[in-house]
Amino acid sequence: MDAEVIVIGAGVAGACLQYELAVRGVDVLLLERGAGPSGASTIPAALLNPYRGRSARARQLDRDGLAAFWRLHERLVAAGSHSGAHRSGVLRAASDRRQARGWQRLVSGASEDALVWLEPRELPSPYHAPFGGLLVRQGGWLEPRRLLDALSGAAAGLGARTLFRHRLKAWRPSPGGGVIARAVSEAAGEPAGVELSARALVLCLGAYDPSGCHLPRLELATGVAIRLAKPEGMTAGRFAPLAGAAGIVGLEETVVVSGGSLPTRETGPSSEELAHAAARLRSTAYWSLPLLERAEQLGTWHGVRARRASGTPVLRRLAAGVTLFGGLAGRGFLAGPLLAGHLAASLSVDL
Repeated sequence: MDAEVIVIGAGVAGACLQYELAVRGVDVLLLERGAGPSGASTIPAALLNPYRGRSARARQLDRDGLAAFWRLHERLVAAGSHSGAHRSGVLRAASDRRQARGWQRLVSGASEDALVWLEPRELPSPYHAPFGGLLVRQGGWLEPRRLLDALSGAAAGLGARTLFRHRLKAWRPSPGGGVIARAVSEAAGEPAGVELSARALVLCLGAYDPSGCHLPRLELATGVAIRLAKPEGMTAGRFAPLAGAAGIVGLEETVVVSGGSLPTRETGPSSEELAHAAARLRSTAYWSLPLLERAEQLGTWHGVRARRASGTPVLRRLAAGVTLFGGLAGRGFLAGPLLAGHLAASLSVDL
């Protein structure tokens, strides 16, 4: 047997699961079809905010997920890694008086340290928030690639293995029990088939759907983000991340604006579609942060997200020894660590 558990996919779901299994002493092997993580988990910056949507009402899964994320962050830091996370709080600017009243009622019913209502004069410069805003105290923002690198390094230190450029083609039950995964290795430049056996196989595929695996169909959407040069006047220490129709995160020299989606096709979005989506993002961001109107655009990112219509992540047993873990969509960094911990605990007991 090549491993006790084989995990397919090095996005946030797969990376968290590999780490959680390794922590529990499970012999885990991760396969990733690219030369490194790809897809929606590689967005340049992500918000850690459970209070989403116009109503800002948080799901229990998202609140629990945020708490689980900060516990993971602390474990990685204690082990000498930088998770890429910043516990900065997250701001939301109300778009009208009706939304402001709803958020004020939400604050009055929240626990003391969760939410704070800010009057327009209390919002920090350079935000434009004429109707006031919401401060999510426990929120923050994340550099996803740093998190994925930290998880991979910590898992490797615990004995976990990773094979890049290995693409899953199919799986079948093993005659002796367990599962056999058939993959194509492209590491040497020439595609070559390889078969790997394990007691359990977990598919953390994101939007990738191997034709031989007959997976449940998920909704796909292409998310877009743009990188802007940080304009003069946006000084460090005064710029907290903003959540809303556009998420806005300030890095050292750049600003990342994300949000919205495009239809997903096999060929990917056209340059015209990306340009149009980027223009919409910039227009949305200007309302809350007028300084961005004169910022130079440095680049555009896009990645495909998979989700169920309900928005609830998928954690489903497909067959004996085979589990599908995904459908995280825009809440991957909230739900991923929590659900990976639950799944790893269950698998380690069953092995």
